[in-house]
Amino acid sequence: MRVRALEVGSERGETLVELVVAIAILGIAGVAILGGIGFSVQASGINRNQAGGGAYLRSAAEAIQKDIDGSGTYPSCGGAAARYTSDASSVISPTDLSKGYVLAVLGVVQSWKGSAGWGTCDTNGVQRIRLQLTTPGDATHGSVETMYVVVRQPCDVAGATPC
Repeated sequence: MRVRALEVGSERGETLVELVVAIAILGIAGVAILGGIGFSVQASGINRNQAGGGAYLRSAAEAIQKDIDGSGTYPSCGGAAARYTSDASSVISPTDLSKGYVLAVLGVVQSWKGSAGWGTCDTNGVQRIRLQLTTPGDATHGSVETMYVVVRQPCDVAGATPC
């Protein structure tokens, strides 16, 4: 029996199995790349929402602090949430917020009670205000940013009462 050696210029091609394996490998690689791109887009959207939300909250907190510094007092407990909401809205109106964002000054205003921690609100000492911003999206893609702002009763302008 004679065995023929393959010639250098032979026309031997790929088998069907080799082609199927190559196409399967390319398909798996393509799916992995598309999955990575999809994840990057999703993560970018979440990061954009959180960064925008943090900026809105900081602006609202600064508006509250500016109002307290300008007036020389902070509001009584009953009117605190309404006044702080007005302060935040003076800087960030609902039309300024990006679509889907909701900013709220929650009615929970508390005062520091020393070793007892935070308790019911009073007008002496320190108040804590809770700001909350909900970003667009569902439970997976959206987020809720919360910031606590702590303000103290400002010194009087003339400086007669020490802080």
